[in-house]
Amino acid sequence: MKKGFDCIKVYDHLAADRFEDIVPLARQVDRPVIGHVPPMTKLLWESSAQRFYLIDYPDKTGYQQHMVSLAQQLTYAMHQSNVKLLIVTDTNIARIFPGISTLKEMCLFVEAGISRTTEALP
Repeated sequence: MKKGFDCIKVYDHLAADRFEDIVPLARQVDRPVIGHVPPMTKLLWESSAQRFYLIDYPDKTGYQQHMVSLAQQLTYAMHQSNVKLLIVTDTNIARIFPGISTLKEMCLFVEAGISRTTEALP
């Protein structure tokens, strides 16, 4: 870590022009830009949330598990396509606690079909 950090993480509310400014700067310091999954997933989440809260959804009790299943399928497909996945817990969000949330995410990766022995990044 010659600059004191491993990567640059961007968030979904970042304006496109700001993102376009960040990528060349990240290359200058030889660090990857990481973030949450592309706009298509955000669109899926937003449209699903609207249906869930505004429409009389017949199976609200199974909705969360359905969304977890979709996320696991997407995660496994990315893993199969050799996308580098990072387990990390955002903190300062209600009911998200460092440590236990990371362990829960690791369990969800295994439930998605990703081996416990998958290589970690150096």
